[in-house]
Order: sequence, then C-alpha cells, then structure tokens
Amino acid sequence: MIEYIFYIIIGLILVEFFLRLAVSIFVNKSFKSIFSIHIPLWKVFYKFGKIKQKDTVNKFRFEDQASFMGLSNEEFIKISAKASSTSEQNIKKSYTGYDAFEKLEYRPFVGLFNSPNQKLTYAETDNMGAQTNLKEFKKPYNVKRLLVIGGSVAFGIGSTSIENNITSKLIKYLNQELNYENKIKWEVINLAFVSSQTISELNLINKYSELYNPDYVIHLAGFNDLYFYLQPNSKLYNFNFSSDISKFLYSSNIIKIINDCSEYSMIFKVIKKIFALNKKDNNQIYTIY
Repeated sequence: MIEYIFYIIIGLILVEFFLRLAVSIFVNKSFKSIFSIHIPLWKVFYKFGKIKQKDTVNKFRFEDQASFMGLSNEEFIKISAKASSTSEQNIKKSYTGYDAFEKLEYRPFVGLFNSPNQKLTYAETDNMGAQTNLKEFKKPYNVKRLLVIGGSVAFGIGSTSIENNITSKLIKYLNQELNYENKIKWEVINLAFVSSQTISELNLINKYSELYNPDYVIHLAGFNDLYFYLQPNSKLYNFNFSSDISKFLYSSNIIKIINDCSEYSMIFKVIKKIFALNKKDNNQIYTIY
C-alpha cells in the first residue's frame, strides 16, 4: 500500500515538472520560470483586494496598463514623468512596491472599495475609506462640502505624493486660492476608487449623501464603463471583479480549494480549466442600491 502511494506521489511530481517545463518552453520562453510562481499584476488583487506584501516586491503598479497600450514599463514611466512634470526616478519610486498598491475590501452594491486607514505614496484614506479633510460628520453652518466620485484619475493615481494629488489640490484651491475672505470653509470628501464604474458611483451617492450632506458633487469617470462593457461576456450593472465575487459566493468548497491550489500547481490549473469549460456562469450578484 505504501509502495503504491509512493509511486503515485512520484508520478504527480513528474507530471507537475513536465507541465511546468512545457509552459516554460512554449509560453514563458524561459527556463527560469520552471520552479518559480509568477504573480501577474492583476492577480495581486485576486483575493478580493487583500494584498500580500511579497507579491508586490519590485512590482510596477502600471505594468498591465503599459502592456495594454503596447508600451514597455520604461516607455510608460518616461511618458508619465513628462505628463506629471517630474523625473522618471520619481515615478518609478512612487509606483513600485507595496505602498504603490491600493488595498481594497468588498462593500455590497459598490464592489472592491478602498480599505480604511491606509497610507500610500500618493493617497491616504480615513476610517471610511475616503480621502478627506473632514473632521466630523455634522456639518457646521459655515462649511461647504464637495463630494468627489470616480475611478483611478479621481482617486489620485498619477500623482507622486499625497500633497499633489487631486484631493489635496482641491482642498488647497478651495480654502486658500478661491475663498480669499475666509468666510466659508471647504471640506472635500473623495470617495473615488480604482476601477470604479458608474453603477458603483451612483450607489455611493445613495449610501453616503445623507451622512456627508454634500453641497456639490464632482463625477470624474467614464472610461471604465466603456472598457468593461467591451469585455467578453460582460453583464449589465456590474462592477469590477463582481464576476469573481459571484463565483466565490456560489461555488462549492471543492472549487474554492481547486482555485487556491491552482495558484501553485500546474496540475490544478488543468483541473480548473476542465471545470471552467463545463460550467456556465449564470450567477449575478445584486448591484443596484
């Protein structure tokens, strides 16, 4: 009995090795990847926004965006530096490693929203996941509030520091440059988050407008709706990663185990592919608030 178990284990090891060898030769075209576990950029956010620090070591935050536009990381950095009037070294430093990756958590009707109390190289969130100079929820009589919703641009991606992101710039402009008589104090509440779509942004307004009581709303968005709508098998009224979340909610424990093991084993990747071919995704979570 022990002898058969031994042969089975040896057989599985050999199958795993030859699968890795085939992928290294024909897909990755590099023998270095045989024993390594490659984490694609989008996989960093795969566990519903929870990020492992080891997965982000020397990872450039815009790796996927650069690839999508047919650019190398170096070309993307050069263009970003010129657009932001800063050095290429500053862009690379600001958007490489753990502090360049926004941490997310699932919120019903919104999707993967900003985790609270995080400090990135270019943004900082409070205990609600917002970027703001708000001190208390109750609005004083001499205060005007501006609510910002949108995607990555509104969140501040592209900035190289907290001080020069869109939230900080608005706070400074409204309170120092625009309000020259100091009769009104402006508070900015930025609820934007990366990969947000219009359905999530409208739900944010419905959920938080009574709490924050804003006087004005800036909606800076649009591209993500078009991008995700053009993806294969897209569904109406979805948000980013809603398909992964619905699969997790509706899948069995066996499927969850196979999905987790497929991160580390080629054998389980093949099993996962077989299951995916025989299963249609008819599930959809509610996204209308």
